[in-house]
Amino acid sequence: QLDFQPVCNSIKDRWQKNPSQRKGRVIVFVKSVNILTSLFKYVSNNSYIRNVAKARFLKFYGRMQPVEKQACLDQWREEDRNQVMFTTTGMELGVDMKVDLVLHFGGCYSLASLMQQQGRAGRGENQRRSLSLVMMNQGEMEACTDDEQIK
Repeated sequence: QLDFQPVCNSIKDRWQKNPSQRKGRVIVFVKSVNILTSLFKYVSNNSYIRNVAKARFLKFYGRMQPVEKQACLDQWREEDRNQVMFTTTGMELGVDMKVDLVLHFGGCYSLASLMQQQGRAGRGENQRRSLSLVMMNQGEMEACTDDEQIK
């Protein structure tokens, strides 16, 4: 059973503690579409994020049709409200966007992937202060200490 509450807490804390970022953007990277779907449902039902922050929730992953991907990116570029983007590695490269908080739920496939994902934070003309957090369970942390994972 995955615990999604830390994701909600991180988003809520970011928006409550940084009133200047009321129109903030959060991107949540996950390893699979199955986790993405479950996490999307959980977070989008959080009363603070949905009702107080009035966030828009978006999904972006590789198996989406091109027209769906473009519609998602078009919505993301609108700066009228708080937004939370749930994505797999599909947003890792080639998408320039303003992001205030990057969350990695369940770690990453490689150190290079982690660095690309973290690089999404803090972009834009105002270069706002941003934050990147990695959320992993004990098994995932142990896997990262395996010499084969580090290579």
